[in-house]
Amino acid sequence: MNMDIASDEMTLFRDMARRAFEQEIAPHFESWEEDHLVPREFWNTMGTAGLLCPDVDEAYGGAGTAPHVTLMLIEELSRMGFGGIATGYGIHSNIVAPYISRHGTEEQKQQWLPKMVSGEAFGALAMTEPGAGSDVQGIRTSAVRDGDEWVLNGSKIFITNGIHADIVVVAAITDPGKGAKGTSLLLVDTTLPGFEKSRKIEKIGQHTSDTAQLFFQDVRLPANALLGEENRGFVIMMEELPRERLGIAAQAVGAAEGALDITVDYVKERKAFGQSIGEFQNTRFKLADVKTQIGLSRALYEQCADEYAQGALTADKAAMLKLASCEMQCSTIDDCLQLFGGYGYTVEYPISRFYTDARIQRIYGGFIRNHARTGLRARCWGARALKQRVLLAGATGYIGSRVARELLTNDYDLICPVRDVSSEACDTLRAFASDCETGSLHLLAADLQDPENLDRALQEYRVDVLVSCIASRSGGVADSHQIDYLANHYLLQWAVKSEVKHFTLLSAICVQKPRLAFQFAKLRFESELAASGLSFSSVRATAFFKSLSGQLQRVSRGKPFLMFGDGTLTRCKPIAEADLAHFIRLTLESDALKGVQEIGGPGPAISPLEQAQLLSRLTGQPLRTKCVSPKLLRGIAALLDIPGRFSKGIADKAEFVRIGHYYATESMLHWDKDQEAYDADATPEFGTITLEDSYRAQLAGAGDQALGDQAVFR
Repeated sequence: MNMDIASDEMTLFRDMARRAFEQEIAPHFESWEEDHLVPREFWNTMGTAGLLCPDVDEAYGGAGTAPHVTLMLIEELSRMGFGGIATGYGIHSNIVAPYISRHGTEEQKQQWLPKMVSGEAFGALAMTEPGAGSDVQGIRTSAVRDGDEWVLNGSKIFITNGIHADIVVVAAITDPGKGAKGTSLLLVDTTLPGFEKSRKIEKIGQHTSDTAQLFFQDVRLPANALLGEENRGFVIMMEELPRERLGIAAQAVGAAEGALDITVDYVKERKAFGQSIGEFQNTRFKLADVKTQIGLSRALYEQCADEYAQGALTADKAAMLKLASCEMQCSTIDDCLQLFGGYGYTVEYPISRFYTDARIQRIYGGFIRNHARTGLRARCWGARALKQRVLLAGATGYIGSRVARELLTNDYDLICPVRDVSSEACDTLRAFASDCETGSLHLLAADLQDPENLDRALQEYRVDVLVSCIASRSGGVADSHQIDYLANHYLLQWAVKSEVKHFTLLSAICVQKPRLAFQFAKLRFESELAASGLSFSSVRATAFFKSLSGQLQRVSRGKPFLMFGDGTLTRCKPIAEADLAHFIRLTLESDALKGVQEIGGPGPAISPLEQAQLLSRLTGQPLRTKCVSPKLLRGIAALLDIPGRFSKGIADKAEFVRIGHYYATESMLHWDKDQEAYDADATPEFGTITLEDSYRAQLAGAGDQALGDQAVFR
């Protein structure tokens, strides 16, 4: 690549581009804006003119220029008022092409780069999801290995170029439970079965930038669709963010300069009080201020562009550039529009389009205030700026450990009171935290059933929020009272005394129809929590995957699937442990998730018989089932009740049998009290990982899903 671009060469490129834009865009732009879409053929025309991906190596059809040329073309499109096209161009030439150039295999480069240069293939980047915008570590779209292929499932939203895209770089989870460290990038050919696009998303500005939601349903990708190394997708995205933000800054500077140009022309012509308004001192002062702000941003932008070309641009400096340039763009264009008076608020005058096109600049490429944090945490504090300090109770438990990993990978500072800090579970948490580049972990010995001990253990810690994932292991009467109620009661007392801002409780959806000791204990505590005055979330989760995975190996060996009755007595909408942990994290971040929150997984409700059919299909084994009457459990419980009056151990066994009978006869769905029936449609869905995804991963030897011992009892 030629890194030295002389000013006369840049001028030549700029003049050529401007003539091409005036010829190919200007005559049609208004009609494209009205259609809210540019024709797909336009990008082929751009390729024929040699204006796409100019810094792609000549070996793949590009001109082999420095990145400056690509950035200059973005500037010119923005300066001429073609903001939506500048965004689409930037995604294709300034983001997707460099992703493939810098991280693709030779085969991937040969397959896609020549087509991207010519316009035959148009590119998009798919990171954003409904629950993961700037938080790219919260991605839920998954890709599971199946032999020599990847099976991709999930959805993405607000994807620029999504309508016209031929090739999409998709971020997906390939190692569930590891957060950012389990993310990979995949090259998705949009002609593949299972790939779908929504209708274009209508926006307040940048109408010529097509934006869509993308859906992936069992999209089968070849193994060589992996871009870069497996599970290094997050690292690659972070490495490429500086260039993305450079492109956004190019748009900001170019658009601000274009808005200033048309404003200067307007104030020279517009008359008021017998003279042009450009002769008023206030107008001159305002335009001088605007020009100064643009000049300062351009100086930083050009410095950063040079540093990027030399491989020296840091992530924090690129973040500061985006923050400064986008704030400048919005404020200066607002000042310019003000000088147009009422005319500036009409679509007849192009300044209004500069104004509406600018607003998105402070949103995409990362929410703008995140950039201030990114830049400041390294330069000013010399350390990571953590989100909040969380007291996590039950961190060594099955779901609690998943929540701990979710919080650690998302910059939370964890305080975890545990009974035995030398346990294997604590060692596992320490190992994860030491490998994690975000968050921090503090394990301390404490007895949650002893309020004085708890106070002593926590006396030196300030905590913002409290998350309780503790639960009775046995479900016995005394154990349920001690853990599900009393331990949480002591935590709540401490939280109120310590002025904790929020309390999130992991509950269970089955408490809506209580018959068991642990259900009554959870409900008793939920009532205390609601009456405490604290902000709270009670997460009533449906069954999670561990409880439905106990028979996977059994069926794989050709043994019958065990179920109660005919296998249709109950249904549930199981949720992946990783999705449940993600939802629990969101309760700390969203006011919309306060109060009681029932939650299930994605897709339709499934019965035990349907689960058996699914396992049969996935394992290739013939469908075999063995049915047990739930009346048997009820009879056993009745027999144990009498001696249970004299023996705590026998009483606990009777309660355990009652738990089995409950799960054999009651669905894990929303209970409609008016209809006295379970309602699958009213059970809220969350996440992207389905039970089938989990089964496939386990059968392929991937993932870390635990297999429950008692599938019918959870």
